[in-house]
Amino acid sequence: MHCHWGLGRTGTMLAASLVALHGLDANDAIREIRQRRPFSIETYRQENAVQQFAQSLKSDATNDTQLSGKADDI
Repeated sequence: MHCHWGLGRTGTMLAASLVALHGLDANDAIREIRQRRPFSIETYRQENAVQQFAQSLKSDATNDTQLSGKADDI
């Protein structure tokens, strides 16, 4: 996975992958990517994108749990 320079967008997508596939917290995923590839995820907007993505996964999981709980009550 890479973009033109392989830093900003690539790092953002890789961090999002760590969140989605490996369950890392957004900040831990960002830190992991930057540790392996300094200067990745170049802007605050890119950091925010990873954090918002992680939050959306949590929200989806919460909604799924609430829906399945309601189904069990039937």
